Amino acid sequence: MNAPEPDLPPTERSPVEPWWESSAAQLPAVLARLHDDSHDEVDLFWPLFDYYNHLISKGADFGVQTAILGEAVARFFRVRAYPFFEAMFLELVARSALSAGDLTKGLAAFEEMARIHREDQRGELVELAGDVWGYAKTGLFGSDLQPLIFASVARVFRNIGDLERLAGAYLQASALYAQHGAHDSAASALAEAREIAVASDLPHILTQSHEQEAVLAFERGDAGASVASAKTALALHNAQGSDPTLRLRHNLATAQMELGHLEEAADIYLSLIDIAEDADFKGVLHVNLASCLRRQRALPQASASIGRARDQFDKDTTYDILLELEIVSASIAIDSGDQFETGARLRDAAAMLDRGLQSVLRLHHRQGLREHYIRQLEGRLSQVASQGLASDITPVIAVIYGSVIADWLALLDWVGSLRSSDRLSEPDLQELRERIAAVRTFGAPFSLSSDEQSDNPWDSNLTGKPWDELGETISRLVGQGVASPFEGVSMQATRLLLEARLAEGWCVILPTFANEPVSLWVLRAGAYKRHGLPARSLSVWQVARKHFTNGTAPKSIFTETLNGFTDEVGALLAKDFDALPSTCPGILSLQDYANTIPITSAVLRHDGLRARMAAGEFEVRIVPALYPEHGTMPISHPRMVALVDSSDNLALARVEAEAAATILEAEAFVAVEVDDAARLTEQMICADMLVVSTHGTPISRYSDPFLGSLGGVGRHAITVQALQTDFGALPYRLAMLNACYAGATSFGADRARRTHDAAGYPALLLLNRRAVVSAASWPIGDMISFLYLMLTAQGLKDGLPAPRALCRATARLYDLKTINARALLSTASPPGGRDGTIALLDRAPPTGAFADLYKVGGIEVYTLF
Repeated sequence: MNAPEPDLPPTERSPVEPWWESSAAQLPAVLARLHDDSHDEVDLFWPLFDYYNHLISKGADFGVQTAILGEAVARFFRVRAYPFFEAMFLELVARSALSAGDLTKGLAAFEEMARIHREDQRGELVELAGDVWGYAKTGLFGSDLQPLIFASVARVFRNIGDLERLAGAYLQASALYAQHGAHDSAASALAEAREIAVASDLPHILTQSHEQEAVLAFERGDAGASVASAKTALALHNAQGSDPTLRLRHNLATAQMELGHLEEAADIYLSLIDIAEDADFKGVLHVNLASCLRRQRALPQASASIGRARDQFDKDTTYDILLELEIVSASIAIDSGDQFETGARLRDAAAMLDRGLQSVLRLHHRQGLREHYIRQLEGRLSQVASQGLASDITPVIAVIYGSVIADWLALLDWVGSLRSSDRLSEPDLQELRERIAAVRTFGAPFSLSSDEQSDNPWDSNLTGKPWDELGETISRLVGQGVASPFEGVSMQATRLLLEARLAEGWCVILPTFANEPVSLWVLRAGAYKRHGLPARSLSVWQVARKHFTNGTAPKSIFTETLNGFTDEVGALLAKDFDALPSTCPGILSLQDYANTIPITSAVLRHDGLRARMAAGEFEVRIVPALYPEHGTMPISHPRMVALVDSSDNLALARVEAEAAATILEAEAFVAVEVDDAARLTEQMICADMLVVSTHGTPISRYSDPFLGSLGGVGRHAITVQALQTDFGALPYRLAMLNACYAGATSFGADRARRTHDAAGYPALLLLNRRAVVSAASWPIGDMISFLYLMLTAQGLKDGLPAPRALCRATARLYDLKTINARALLSTASPPGGRDGTIALLDRAPPTGAFADLYKVGGIEVYTLF
């Protein structure tokens, strides 16, 4: 803080004044005496100036205390109407609060200083704005909070009329959003910058906006538009008589390379390497030159360029630069036929993406970051050897199959694990719990698409405010030494989880999609195998399923496609299925972005595995999130809740849960009407088991899955919002969704994403970390539903854990004899719906009546990993 005019020398004073040790409560009296003893403002300035420097010298460790003292001084001079001194100590509050991790207080003080400052303090304000901006750049606050800082700086620059810096803040925010895949927000910020440039006649800012537009177009995968924007920026530079920036020429070269103009791109890279001074930028140029040389089949030169790039980077190089380095290195290794190097580079690339994810809080930003790289990682993973050690690929799978559900569970478990300590007070914990609750209400793990798209600090609705507040709290706590909230879903933790399940004997199956053919991976006993599934077969299956779900294709076409695709998958996996030893407890099938592989159907078609399932010795589980469950125990004498619709035409469905309760000798049984959400939640507080016996509607029928309701147009207690806000803390251990399409998934009509975390009711019912869920991905008849529930109840009665009881029921239902089906149906009461259903079996053959994938194959079992 500079002295006011005139610049008079300070009077003689001691190095440390006794009153400097005053508390915030004592300061008003001290300041009053100081004010009364001063002749004028200059006389008052010097002791305050010394006190300011004394507080600043305490450093960041005393930031909280310093901010409190600074607030007391600012408040005193606000009352006395001394805006100069108030602004002076608001600057102190801003610096101290931000260094202590208190973003809200720091930015509020910064903006208040901007509002009241005198013209002779403008220099200090601009300097502070630059330092505040620096907090965003240096990573003191997570990347989720950086836009808030940009927005605050932008408001200050607007307040003081600094339009050039205002536009610069918007351009910085645009770049940040683009990196996280939030392209709508990035485009919005860019438009603001350009509007300022045009309205205020700032030609160099207009040029920069076209440069950023070129970057944004490239991030969206439109290299042609990127080149067009870059050439517009070049033309503007030429008109202004200025030299094009190195960044602009570099972006142009990269877009040209994507369009196949390799020689032109290489020439630009080489010319920039000769003049670039920044080590990281020079390294990036070498990486991109290497990519260009690889495409020209000059592999030795490409490898040499990668080596020169590595020489430029150091420990401070950002993750995204190193990630691109490893991706290009993997591509060169693939083309060189070096399998060992390919695997090593892919593992390093996954580690860099994992590093980037650790600083990102918002779930849709984490999803956007994965989306940005998943095709590149999957595409190169499909080029590794067709078989090898599982540990060669588990780190990559751990990152590729990261999901918002696992992220949210890790965040919840992190909060639940914290205890008050020297680093963490009880008020801190309470604030954290309240802010988690606010985010849950906002929408987590899935939120409304429009909220995600408009989630930026310039939006008038401020939709992301709950995330901002949670991010500020977490940033402050991590700064105080608390562990990161996402260590539980780090690459290392997830890799160890995968390898632990393999060590337990499980077989893990998953698809990746970037190349033709689609890769179907089988991991078992410390090894992997990769099969090729024709992309056309997959496409035909996905289209048939989509059209049938939407009611635009007949059952016959869907059934024919289901049987054909299941046979194709079964043929690919036949030898793997045959080789599964008796010690293998089952298959864990990772649910991909579209729930693509009908793995349960494929296992039902395999006589050996189906027999083991029927004996209660083998399981097939769908895993929506790579996250550990809290354990499954046998369910004995459960407290049961049934959700029924007394007004529908499913007479058998209304009594199936009560019949199961009789078999299980349930401790308690309550039936709740389908539209009574409040009573359902109330009853579930003490429930062990939920059975939903109603009609169902595919979640994909909704334009946004956040709006999903299992009942479609009718009211239904099972909705996405209810499951996210109310069910996560409930104690139930088994949920059976005996409703059509209850296992279907969706991203939403306006989301073209490839991350492996589509929304679905089974996945959301796993949020309590202890449940097992069964659901049918396509229609389920009320007879099938009843029989499946009875067979499951018998398995639970026999002492089987819920996943095993469900899987045994599936296999036994597939092979169920007609006479045994009649016996099970006869237990239904009253006889009204029962007798009519039994009569349907009069023409059924003695055996094989239920050996139909359409009837049984869609019922699948869902658990965490």
